[in-house]
Amino acid sequence: MNKFSWSKAFGFGLLLWVSLFIIATVLSVVHATFSLWVVLALGIVGAFIAYGFAVSANPLGPAQALGYGISWVLIGLVLDALISRQIHSQIYGLWTYWFGYAMILLAPWVEEASHHHTPRLVE
Repeated sequence: MNKFSWSKAFGFGLLLWVSLFIIATVLSVVHATFSLWVVLALGIVGAFIAYGFAVSANPLGPAQALGYGISWVLIGLVLDALISRQIHSQIYGLWTYWFGYAMILLAPWVEEASHHHTPRLVE
């Protein structure tokens, strides 16, 4: 049986946040305009990264998938409170910010649901 992996929950959550932080920092350094479309694209990139991590985490069942999604969102929110909010104080007031986290929350569930009728090898 594939048990919930706290190391994957924490490690992938941290890597996800660091990846998105680096991408946003690079965009800021090159003076990219953080328009609606750029911020939405960043959220979608986060969803794809989260999906890739979900494939590796291999959640078995919707509850386990939701556990990974919640873990990754909570880690991101804590790091945003400690770091990102110091850079952009209005971050929590942006709907696109919450859209990105909704996408990250759902990515493991989408990955798990895509295998609902496909036999999987259990680690």
